[in-house]
Amino acid sequence: MSRGEADELSSFAVSGTSGGAVVCAVTGEIDISNADEFAAQLARAATRGREVVVDLSGVTFLASAGIRVLIDAAVGGASGRLAVVTSPEIETIVRICGLGAYAPCRPDREAAVRALRPPGCAEPTPSTDR
Repeated sequence: MSRGEADELSSFAVSGTSGGAVVCAVTGEIDISNADEFAAQLARAATRGREVVVDLSGVTFLASAGIRVLIDAAVGGASGRLAVVTSPEIETIVRICGLGAYAPCRPDREAAVRALRPPGCAEPTPSTDR
């Protein structure tokens, strides 16, 4: 997908749960051409659980429009809590834009799920709803 084209996200999948959190795996590029679709997909995922992990480890480009969607989801999301898995390709933009002030940003899914738990909180029983 090339920047500037009105393409869909390369891939957005709700891949079940991890430690009780709904996991949304995104790949490809997120920019102004698909930010609305990204927001709609996150909103749908938020209906499946109180905690959502957005796995961006497969994202190769993240424009400010995608950051806006993530911040909006973190501060106004119906899901309750949101954590983000980053990748080396987008780590710098995530840090510069200050996304970590709104949602924990971690290098892998397990760390992102742990970041959603209060200290000393036991892990929930794994869900069989996939």
